[in-house]
Amino acid sequence: MTGAMAWAMHAEHIHGVRWVPLLLLMSAPLLAAVSIASRRVGFQLLARGIWWSFLLLGGLIAAMIGLEDDGKSGYPCLFTVANAFCLLAVGTTGLDDDGGRFRPAAFRGTLLLAMVLAIADSVTLLWIGSAQAVDARAFGALFLVPGMIVGVIGLLRLRTWGLLISLTCNVLVAILASTGVLNLPAELRWLLVSTAIAQLLVPVPMWIAIARRRLPPPERFRRLKRVVSTAVIAGIAASSVYFTYFYSRPPGSRVFW
Repeated sequence: MTGAMAWAMHAEHIHGVRWVPLLLLMSAPLLAAVSIASRRVGFQLLARGIWWSFLLLGGLIAAMIGLEDDGKSGYPCLFTVANAFCLLAVGTTGLDDDGGRFRPAAFRGTLLLAMVLAIADSVTLLWIGSAQAVDARAFGALFLVPGMIVGVIGLLRLRTWGLLISLTCNVLVAILASTGVLNLPAELRWLLVSTAIAQLLVPVPMWIAIARRRLPPPERFRRLKRVVSTAVIAGIAASSVYFTYFYSRPPGSRVFW
């Protein structure tokens, strides 16, 4: 993916600080490749968060743009399929390791999912925010990134404040994106709203168990969760291929980005 992006950018006349968001974007797949080789849960989550960010963003762009005459519009579909392959290939390898500080007594799967989604949103906002800061001197999206990163660190250390910070950041993202305060394309704003709402709903069973002061039952439906996640990943990849190569767009239809 890094090589494909570098090849696509080599003929573009880009100068100065405009390279900053592009370098962040191109370095992300390399960071994921290095992180997945580590046995630490934090690095495993970082790799998956990067892949999920590219999967969702690439799938959205591929669905909205399709294939145009310049040929480069096929790259979002390529990236979506590549990240889907990475996620399906790695599966849950490395996430069941009890090494390090991350040893929750319960809701391990819930915490892992919350952190992956938070990392994915952080990566998306970091890249989009960097592009906006360079092009339009708008820093709203970037201001949300530090809080989300702190929340992930807190969750990884099994601290209650980490969950509270993550929930606060998700509420802010949902409000700012849905009201248009974040100056983003409508499709991207609603993607961020959807992932923020998902992160608000994921820890609900945990909050119920805490309020009832009861030990939760053993985690159920683990196999079903894996089947659902696999279906979602494959579905996003398949939809990006369909909208890029098989869907006929009406003339003059609006495109994303």
